[in-house]
Amino acid sequence: MIAAAFLSSAMSFDKTLEVGSNAPKIETIDGTNVGYDANSKKTKLISFWNPKKPASRIANRNLSLEYGENSEQNIEFVSICTDSDEALMKEVMKIDGINAQNVYSYSEISPRVFKDYNVEDTPKAYMISSEGKIVEIF
Repeated sequence: MIAAAFLSSAMSFDKTLEVGSNAPKIETIDGTNVGYDANSKKTKLISFWNPKKPASRIANRNLSLEYGENSEQNIEFVSICTDSDEALMKEVMKIDGINAQNVYSYSEISPRVFKDYNVEDTPKAYMISSEGKIVEIF
């Protein structure tokens, strides 16, 4: 039984995400769902980024400018930092003027999320429908 549980969890980490795939759950370490929400009509744009990587930082800023607090498009922008330096994340976000409805540091997100979304290399962003399907990958 333990082996079956291990194998089923390992299989989810190896899955290649593509447009049309079911999006893996995105939870904080305390179990709060910050990914898609079936009770909401909003699409989520999840941006995984690293403040120490210029291309990643620019991509997160550009997504923030385009989608941050954009009620016309009915999109909720969620910024998730993949670096453990929370003070640096906050400083960079202030300098870059990041406009995200929800911001999470590495230490707030379940470690499984980073494996499920294969975000060892950033920037990476996913547009997820309220039904939990990936509709675009950036």
